[in-house]
Amino acid sequence: MNQLIRFPGLICFFLFLLTGNVIAQQQRSYIQDGDTRTLDVKLAWVEGWRPYYECVILSKDGSQILTAKDIDGYQTTWSGPFISYQVSPDEWVFLEILEKGELELYRYIDQDFKSHFYVKRFDEDTFYELTDRRRRSIRTLKDLWTSCDKFKKLIDDIKLNENGLKRLISAHNDCNYVHIPKIRKSIGGGISSMRLFFSPSRGYDSVIPGGILSSVVTKGRQISYVVEANLSMPIQDSDASFYTGLVLNNWKYYDFSFVGLGDVTYFTDINIMDISIPLGLQYTWPKRKLRPFIIGNFAPHFVISDGSSLTSEVLTPTDGLFIFTSDQDLSTIGYSGGLAFGVSYHLSDDQIVYVKVGNMTRFNAQKPWVFNVNSFYFTAGYSF
Repeated sequence: MNQLIRFPGLICFFLFLLTGNVIAQQQRSYIQDGDTRTLDVKLAWVEGWRPYYECVILSKDGSQILTAKDIDGYQTTWSGPFISYQVSPDEWVFLEILEKGELELYRYIDQDFKSHFYVKRFDEDTFYELTDRRRRSIRTLKDLWTSCDKFKKLIDDIKLNENGLKRLISAHNDCNYVHIPKIRKSIGGGISSMRLFFSPSRGYDSVIPGGILSSVVTKGRQISYVVEANLSMPIQDSDASFYTGLVLNNWKYYDFSFVGLGDVTYFTDINIMDISIPLGLQYTWPKRKLRPFIIGNFAPHFVISDGSSLTSEVLTPTDGLFIFTSDQDLSTIGYSGGLAFGVSYHLSDDQIVYVKVGNMTRFNAQKPWVFNVNSFYFTAGYSF
């Protein structure tokens, strides 16, 4: 009993330590005015607050609004820091510091909700705006790129948004490679280990004589092939991508089984060409060369060629041999869910080879519902 009481106590103790550590690491608010920094100022998030144009101080006497002309900067406990900057002769704003280091990245969002980005060297006072004119902005970034020349080529691939610029400035300051998400096309092929499976609850056993189809046909796997052409598109330039494409599945399967003393013999002869359209999400770990990835998808399927059949031979005492054949045993429309894991090796920023293993289960979406397919596959390919 004492142990039962002691265990929740230990949990509460560790939760207390964890909570205290998080609170201790929380950033402190401040107001910067010249060389004076006032810490732990109560700054509020109020309705209509514009963080790039003003900060709101709470006191016993009410609230006070300070603009970028009144102070040199501020930071709240949940955002910032911000510094004041004159973007035009008649407009002052607070620039949010997104990246610090030898190169610094700043941003403010105007009243039309458009983002404006600025970069500057740490030891200089000049700010350079990155405009919508991509060529001019790329030239500015290259002029400011004073170190880590081996990653300077990343500038040509960057997108001029927050995520892309933060990655780029981080690569410069840390001299570490960063992954720049791009739209990727890939082609590949491989083998598929396929098996049939049946569901008696759908009445499959009544399709052909014998009545025990699902328990008789061998559940082993047989090798077929798969060909794929895929497309992945980054979501907001992150390491997650929308994943789609076309996959050609060729499923071949042959088996014969019998029950009793050979009274009923089943011949399973499957030869199917099927196209699927995967729709899903892919996440790629942002390593430099060797990048693991995971894909989850749902896919509609369409049979383009079906030469499959299920045949039963029934030996009867009086009439001899009776043969029954059921054709078109897989519905022409189906759907599947799948999960795949893989790893890609980047020969360069634009040339990638990959290997992938996955599992996919295809269900029938219309009658006849004689069998479904489970496929474990291995593919390799080239992405560009």
